[in-house]
Amino acid sequence: MKRPLGQKHNPELRRLYEVEELSLRQIAKHYGVSHQAVHDRLLRMGVTLRERSRRRELFEAEVLRELYVTNGLTLAEVGAKLNVTPYFVTRELKRHGIPRRKTGARSSFKIQKTTEV
Repeated sequence: MKRPLGQKHNPELRRLYEVEELSLRQIAKHYGVSHQAVHDRLLRMGVTLRERSRRRELFEAEVLRELYVTNGLTLAEVGAKLNVTPYFVTRELKRHGIPRRKTGARSSFKIQKTTEV
């Protein structure tokens, strides 16, 4: 059950947002309310809200090819290395036109880089 945010929460809300730098959604989860409720309360308190951050940084095709194609890592492993979700990795692969392997299929071999002698 969601609890309303009252004035008694103001000092803690300000601290979580300005000092701890939690997101509106993180604060909302803490209090069991919507992020819009946190947003509205902070505005009523006169808190200057941070600019919305970009969702995630985008990755270059070369990085994704190296990890996913050349090294044969799974979407989850690539995500873990880049600190993003497997879903985000999937979107980036699609954006760069890098074909995905079949679900559950892991590359049975790793492409070796060759150097000419």
